[in-house]
Amino acid sequence: MEKISKQPKRFDNKKESWNKILETLGKDIEISSLQPRGKTKYFHAKREGFVIKVDKAENHSPSSKISSERQINFDEFVYIANLYNDYIRGKTGIRQEMRDNCHNTSYILSLINEIL
Repeated sequence: MEKISKQPKRFDNKKESWNKILETLGKDIEISSLQPRGKTKYFHAKREGFVIKVDKAENHSPSSKISSERQINFDEFVYIANLYNDYIRGKTGIRQEMRDNCHNTSYILSLINEIL
């Protein structure tokens, strides 16, 4: 996966953006997560109903060190999507704010970057 795009993304309709990610995850995929300091790690993402489940990558390495499967819901996505453009613009403290309020920040940022 490429590094994070420095172009802002439009999230006029968060539900539409969420549905596009869910549609793309109709098949299980593995993508690289956006990591600080440029370290690439892969994770497995799949759709299960209206929830995204992420876990360790099986076909790519190095794999993320997720200890157990995680779930991402729409509310978490909206929270990170609302801060995404501030993050790519390098706003001071935004990454820490995201991590303090959402344990799936890297995975959601990666999904936004890769799919939207």
